[in-house]
Amino acid sequence: MGAGWRIADTASADFGETVGADILNLPATGVVRGAVGLACVGVPPRWVAVEHVVDVDLVAWTADKQSGAGRDPRLGSAVVGAGPDSGVGIVDADAASDRAT
Repeated sequence: MGAGWRIADTASADFGETVGADILNLPATGVVRGAVGLACVGVPPRWVAVEHVVDVDLVAWTADKQSGAGRDPRLGSAVVGAGPDSGVGIVDADAASDRAT
């Protein structure tokens, strides 16, 4: 069973990309605490959150990061990829909470 370090910041264009152990093992470019960490990647260099993900869990991890419990509640039930041309509606979180009360 394989596993690797993945960029966990869904706002990053590199979300889900693999980060090499060589980056995480150097104190100048990596910090690891258990299964999470920070890695300095890219040009120009920037710090991003990373998580250690087992390959068989990659699809579920990706979906959970994009729409699971850790998703910003201000986004409501908006679906990743939703928009005016997608055929998928976007729910306004404030309007939805007003209806619920």
